[in-house]
This record gives sequence, C-alpha cells and structure tokens, in this order.
Amino acid sequence: MAEQTFFRKLTHKSLWLPDYIASSVTAIPIEILLKSNIRHMILDIDDTLVPLRGNQLSAAYIHYFQNIQQAHIKLSIGSNTRRDITNIAATIGAEAVPQPWWSYKPMKAFYKRILAQAEEPPGAIAMVGDRVIHDIIGANRAGLITILVTPMERHPSWPSRLYRKYLTSH
Repeated sequence: MAEQTFFRKLTHKSLWLPDYIASSVTAIPIEILLKSNIRHMILDIDDTLVPLRGNQLSAAYIHYFQNIQQAHIKLSIGSNTRRDITNIAATIGAEAVPQPWWSYKPMKAFYKRILAQAEEPPGAIAMVGDRVIHDIIGANRAGLITILVTPMERHPSWPSRLYRKYLTSH
C-alpha cells in the first residue's frame, strides 16, 4: 500500500504547533511557499532529508530541490548533527549553518545565527523538520514559519504519535 502524501496549513497558532504539516519535504508545494513569501528554507537532516545518519539524498529529493532553486528559494541546513554534511549540502546547493558545541536547536542563539546567515526577516524563512521540540518550538520562538514533516525512519514515541494524530485530525 502506498503511503499517503499530505500537506496542510494549521489554523490555530501556538508555540507548540507548526504552521504546516506534511508527509515529507517533497510534499511541500513550492507554489504555497512562493505565495507565503518564503524566500529561504532551513532544513533539518536526520529523518527529514535522509534516514538517520544517512548521507545520500534520494533522486526525488534532489529533483525537488532543483525546482526549489529554480523558484529562487535559498536553502540552508540547520541540524544538531556533528557529522560532516557537506556532501548533502553541496548536492542541493545549500549552506550549512555552523554547529558550535554551545548553541544548538532549539536554543535562541542557534536561530539567531540562522537569521543572520539568511539575511531575511523571520517571516520569509521556513524551518522544516521532523521534531517538535528541536525544529518547531525553537523556530516558532524565533518567528520563523514552521513545517513539521513525518520522520523518514524513526518510530516516534507514543506521545509523538498522539501529537501527530491530533495535528492530522484538526
């Protein structure tokens, strides 16, 4: 059975809730990003772009990011990983947000670095990730647009499954 593809805007706003939910990064419609004046996407790595600790993007993701670049949306990778991600970043033409040991998602300092590097107002930047605390709450606090995607491989804990069920049912 094929996995369902979805993308939806949430109507209520909270620090704990993303602006959008999607089944995967490739399910995010580029035209919605453009209509929302998104000019920069910050992407998490593990379980968002590649399986946990992976280093190869799928052909579908590469094609999607080629279309993103044609739409003149800049890409950055903002991840808490300590491994070398230059191959992934180079494949999609993204800049990696430097990862010092003292500042990581969801800390304000991490998102301040994102804003400084992106040189865009917070409302023109979308943070795309699979984790509520690291990716969504931190980005919401910084004023970014947030998009929560379903993890690629990781099996979420039962609270995460309930949270995602709540999001998809409202």
